[in-house]
Amino acid sequence: MKIGIIGAGDVAKTLAVGLSKNHEVKISSRNPDKNKEFMNLYPKVEVATFNEVSIYGELIINALPGNVSLNVLESIKSNLENKVMIDLANPLDFSKDSFELFVANNDSLGEQIQRLLPNTYVVKALNTVTAKLMVNPSSIKNPHDIFICGNHKDAKKTVRMILEDDFGWETIHDLGDIQGSRAMEQLMHIWLKLWGNIGHTMFNFHIEVK
Repeated sequence: MKIGIIGAGDVAKTLAVGLSKNHEVKISSRNPDKNKEFMNLYPKVEVATFNEVSIYGELIINALPGNVSLNVLESIKSNLENKVMIDLANPLDFSKDSFELFVANNDSLGEQIQRLLPNTYVVKALNTVTAKLMVNPSSIKNPHDIFICGNHKDAKKTVRMILEDDFGWETIHDLGDIQGSRAMEQLMHIWLKLWGNIGHTMFNFHIEVK
C-alpha cells in the first residue's frame, strides 16, 4: 500500500520507518530539503511536499501538530477525497505552560477535521501513546490498549489491519463514531500528568474487563 504521511516531525518519521517495512511510504514537509539527513539514513522513505504526498498516498496519516492540522489539511483538501485518513493529532495549546486543549467537551479536533473533509474517511487513532509505542507496543511488557473511532466501518477495518499487522497491537477498543475523539483527545490531560510523574513517555492505558 502507498501511505502518505502529512508531517515530517519525530512522530511522522517514526511511523514512516515502521511502515516502510511493508509499505511504500512518503512523508511531507513545507521544506523537504531540510530532511536530507533523514533521507540518507532511510532511503526507502521519500520526503516531498504536502501536495505531492497527499496525492501519492492511498492511505493518509495526519501526523501534524494539532494547532496547524486544519490549515494544512484545508490546503490539500481535494487530494484527500475518498481516502482513509488516520488522524493522530491532539488539540494542544503550546502557548501555555499547562498545555491546555484548544477544543474539548462538546467538540474535538477529530470532529473538526471530519467536518473539514466530509469526503474523507477520518479515523482517530494512536493519539494516546508516544511515537515509539505507536509502532512497537511490545516495548511495554504489560498488557495495554489502543483506541479508535470514526464514522466509516470499512475505514476502521483498514486502520485495524495497520495497527494489528504492521505494529502488533492486540487490544483495540472501538469507541464508535468520530465523536469518540472527544474522549480520546481529553485523555491528554491525564497523559501529560502521568508523563510528569513517571518522568518518561513509555507508558499506556489498559482496560481490565471482568
